[in-house]
Amino acid sequence: EPETILAYELGIKSELLDKRLRVNLALFRYDWTNLQITQSVVLPGNPLAVSVSSNAASARVTGLDGDFIYWPGAGFKLTAGFSWLPEAKYLDYRGGQAANYIKNLLIQAKDPGENAGLNTYNASGNRIIKAPELSLVLTAEKKFELGNGANISLNGDLNYTSPTEFDISNHPIARNEALTLYNAAVSFTSPSGRYSAGLWGRNLADKSYANSLIPGNLPQVVSGNPRTFGVRLNYRY
Repeated sequence: EPETILAYELGIKSELLDKRLRVNLALFRYDWTNLQITQSVVLPGNPLAVSVSSNAASARVTGLDGDFIYWPGAGFKLTAGFSWLPEAKYLDYRGGQAANYIKNLLIQAKDPGENAGLNTYNASGNRIIKAPELSLVLTAEKKFELGNGANISLNGDLNYTSPTEFDISNHPIARNEALTLYNAAVSFTSPSGRYSAGLWGRNLADKSYANSLIPGNLPQVVSGNPRTFGVRLNYRY
């Protein structure tokens, strides 16, 4: 059925300290009716998961977004961005299905949400999948002017994501634990600004993590990239 969302937002955009500090904040609430979701479910007699679109009845997200940029001088630039979702839940979602490999665990644990007879799961009150409570990005950049218009820039960033649910049952077996990734880069820009080159490294701590989980008789994990290095060359014309 058609998805309807009512969105409420109260925000502020500001520049402080002689425009050396920029602060943007937004407090918001989203109320969904007939939230449309796509789930991978296993049908009787078919061991392979298939994608099925359905309505999750109603859901609500309440949160706070923030972006900060600070130029302290001496070529430094500091930025921060976060998304805090203290509430992100299905209000009324009774006809979903937990992942096939989780169903038996729910039945054994006598989870009140699992209806084995109807093959449905009542996820009302559970956290929305792929909606971590906190996402945070911190970056620091230092630019060195070389005197002829060229410059060298050093950049480092930290990305933090709190535990993330991948199944409507919120079972721990289908949950990403909190994750922190570190990235860095160094780049050179020519005096004209038309040429630039750089080296970058991502996931420097070589953390193992999942981008998504696909249910089935044998669950599949789509892994995030391991430690990766690369070269970037740019030409503007």
